[in-house]
Amino acid sequence: MEELFFDYTAKEKRQIRRMRSAAQRSSRSNIFAPDRRTVLILLVAVIVFFFTAFFLAKSIHANANQLKTGTKGFVSYEIKSGDTLWDIAGKYISEDYPSIPELVKAIEKTNNIRNGKIYAGNYIIIPVSIQSKSQAD
Repeated sequence: MEELFFDYTAKEKRQIRRMRSAAQRSSRSNIFAPDRRTVLILLVAVIVFFFTAFFLAKSIHANANQLKTGTKGFVSYEIKSGDTLWDIAGKYISEDYPSIPELVKAIEKTNNIRNGKIYAGNYIIIPVSIQSKSQAD
């Protein structure tokens, strides 16, 4: 293809050809090769995605293990005539509360009971592990 140059010297013509070829190369390369900023943004996004996925999976796994080993929960219990906190605590003893006095204190604290006074017909909340709940029922 013959290019038309008007009153340009040989040196100017070479510079023009070099500029045109450089412009054509850069326009072709921009289509297929992203700039550094785009690559950096994509790299950061991928790293954040994988860290999020890793920690989310770790959290889910930890929660599943916690449920297997006995997560703390609560049981509602209706007080019957003649019940004492010690009798009730004896029914719900678990690894979380290995002794009756510890569980009695936990029941009193959970229900704001003072002086250990409870009344038939009222309900109290008993802190238990999920495993001990199924054993007590």
